[in-house]
Amino acid sequence: MSDSIDENVTEPVKQNRTQQVTIRLEPKIYEALVEVSDRVGIKPSSIAGLAIGEYVTKAQVAYNSNTAMQKLMAEELVSHIKPFLTDDMLKMFIEAGMESVDDD
Repeated sequence: MSDSIDENVTEPVKQNRTQQVTIRLEPKIYEALVEVSDRVGIKPSSIAGLAIGEYVTKAQVAYNSNTAMQKLMAEELVSHIKPFLTDDMLKMFIEAGMESVDDD
């Protein structure tokens, strides 16, 4: 038998959580967190991390969606008021990233 290592076999990569956050919970919320963690067999801190991760992901999706909608609305508005804008105003919109203003 050989002690050589098979280079084709890869080990799973363990992702370490390196950032720590301290939070304060109301006693009722903490008790509910511990109850849930006992039921599912996961530490309360892990469940809290998952819950925060889920919240942040949903918040980012909502923010990005709102930002995209705001940009579309602004571009539509500018397309209607473009005839009334001065050259300086048009330049300001173009510099702000509204390329559609520059389309003639």
